[in-house]
Amino acid sequence: MFTNVSDTPDVEEVVLGPAGVVHGARPGMVVVDNSTISPSVTRRIAEILRAKGVEMLDAPVSGGQQGAIDGTLSVMVGGTAATFERALPLLRSIGRNIVHVGDSGAGQVAKACNQVVIAQTVAAIAEGLLLATAAGVDPAKVREALLGGFAASRALEVHGQRMLDRNYAPGFVARLHQKDMRIVLETAQELGLPLPGAERVTQYIDALVGRGDGELDSAALATVLEGWRASRSGRVGLSVAQASPHVVDEGEEVVEPVACDVAQDGVVDGLIAVDEHVAKARHVAQRRCQRLGNPVGLHQQIEQLPVGRGLPSRSSDAMCEATSSAA
Repeated sequence: MFTNVSDTPDVEEVVLGPAGVVHGARPGMVVVDNSTISPSVTRRIAEILRAKGVEMLDAPVSGGQQGAIDGTLSVMVGGTAATFERALPLLRSIGRNIVHVGDSGAGQVAKACNQVVIAQTVAAIAEGLLLATAAGVDPAKVREALLGGFAASRALEVHGQRMLDRNYAPGFVARLHQKDMRIVLETAQELGLPLPGAERVTQYIDALVGRGDGELDSAALATVLEGWRASRSGRVGLSVAQASPHVVDEGEEVVEPVACDVAQDGVVDGLIAVDEHVAKARHVAQRRCQRLGNPVGLHQQIEQLPVGRGLPSRSSDAMCEATSSAA
């Protein structure tokens, strides 16, 4: 049985819910899940199914809408080698590059890695083309030159052209990329691993979705950067959840972002959702937490603050302890 739904709770419902697969599954059955979901939840579902004599493969895919239509997807598979071999003939009907990555959850980890690389590559392309434009150089010519060197990639070929054409008809919608990056950051947090680049590009995608463009291709994050550039002579907007001042200190250094007006859609003039002061505050708190052996950063506490509520001024050590206790 193959499943492919949007998010982790959806897979839990389809497989383990009241009318889920688990209730009618027979020993020897194989569940192949092509969804992109949490690796840790995938492992839990696989364990429950295994207790019923049912094997599971987590087999998320990459390659976009066209790859799915053409049957040329890349398939990243987690599960036992024997189960992989059983399912391989069917997997070949949807994908060209099919790799058994490891045990249960390994396919989802590989997909998370894929999304980290893709998101930051798309952001890098957007920044490169923005730099060319700001310098008065033809971005189309820059892209053409880059495609002949080490910067060449499928992302530069496809998404770079999207940005030049300003054509963001979806191949992979931004709201799903946002979901995938949430999974990336949650997995990193479980492992106590800071991923500052991934967190930064997630802010771009959050801003894109927050202004109501979640159905555009995620390459439209380029428009967020364009808006940020246009705003440099003015204020940089904070998201609704960050519309109150937060203070983090480290020794004698004090970082105090200033609140600003917030539009109904959660961004101001289409700007980045988090300004550099908040990003710096997060970084300071996370570094302090890591030194204390506590991987739980400040960013979730900041993001979850309701409108109008400030974070008390206190040391990052105390914040670290408070965030750890809350977790």
